[in-house]
Amino acid sequence: MTTRTRPLSLFSAGLLTILLCAASLNVAAADWTIVDLGMPSTYPDERTRAAGINNRGEIVGTYTNADDLFRAFLFVDGNFHDLGTLGGDEAGATGINGRGQVVGWSRTATGSYRGFIYTNGVMQALPTLGGDSGGANAINEKGEVVGGSATAGGQSHAFLYSNGVMTDLGTLGGDFSVATGTNTRGEVVGYGTVAGGTPWTYHAFIWSNGTMQDLGSLGGTVTLANGINERGQVVGVSSVPNGSPAHAFLWARGTMQDLSPAIYSYRTSNAKAINNAGEAVGYNTVEDGGSYHPILLRGGTWIFLESLPEVTDAGWYLSLGDPVPPVISDAGQIVGVGAHNLQWRFFLLKPL
Repeated sequence: MTTRTRPLSLFSAGLLTILLCAASLNVAAADWTIVDLGMPSTYPDERTRAAGINNRGEIVGTYTNADDLFRAFLFVDGNFHDLGTLGGDEAGATGINGRGQVVGWSRTATGSYRGFIYTNGVMQALPTLGGDSGGANAINEKGEVVGGSATAGGQSHAFLYSNGVMTDLGTLGGDFSVATGTNTRGEVVGYGTVAGGTPWTYHAFIWSNGTMQDLGSLGGTVTLANGINERGQVVGVSSVPNGSPAHAFLWARGTMQDLSPAIYSYRTSNAKAINNAGEAVGYNTVEDGGSYHPILLRGGTWIFLESLPEVTDAGWYLSLGDPVPPVISDAGQIVGVGAHNLQWRFFLLKPL
């Protein structure tokens, strides 16, 4: 199989797998129902994942087909729909808003990668910052899109696309940045390299009104912001001192909080997404450090999704050998991937 270099929206996911996820052994009361959504392909693997869900229950993500190629999907009205491409053979969906607008990346007929916005059945290529490639990572309720793009000078910068205009958000002093989330207040989060740092010294940022602010860290040299809600709460993952595993964090009002409980400080953790109720989802490593466990942070408590009675009673196994984080809607619905009846399937957890 030919190895391909994929766009910035996939670089973001790849970097996150380096830094993993956190928890405590709390199990919620029986107040959920779990639904088997099936699969868009008969050839799923660890690269198949959900990327977003809105309050209408519309889900987007990426799967692999029989040719081992990435394809973007939209799940609506009980069915998976392939969104097509911008002329090439691959695409991936990375976000959806409440209006059903989908963003992501696609390979073009010329072999380059471009970000896209998909509205009412039409996939439209996004412009770049002057380079030949880019990818979109998130979209807010206004239809504003963020991601990363190559520049005319050969660097890769975070962008904001609003009202037909691409804005270069700059960097933290280095030559790379990428945006991973945005809200309707115009706040954008992501991460980038810093002046004088090594190529792997990434810092999380929040951009607002033309200014990019370094969010700091939990004491380490790598911090990635993964998402932001309408309250300005940011979640992500940060390395910590002394070579200890990375920890999930919550940043709000200028303060970064370590979300990893003290008893699990030696385990890696990551918070992937946060909804407007302040509920976060992610994944963690426990036991042998080789399995990834999807988690929900609600009211300051980590909940292992695989330990919910509704999950175990229905025969689901959610601990995976690869980091496949779940996503959450503002209504509290959670979508992820797990094993059901020995098959790789999408699940929907709905609060009652």
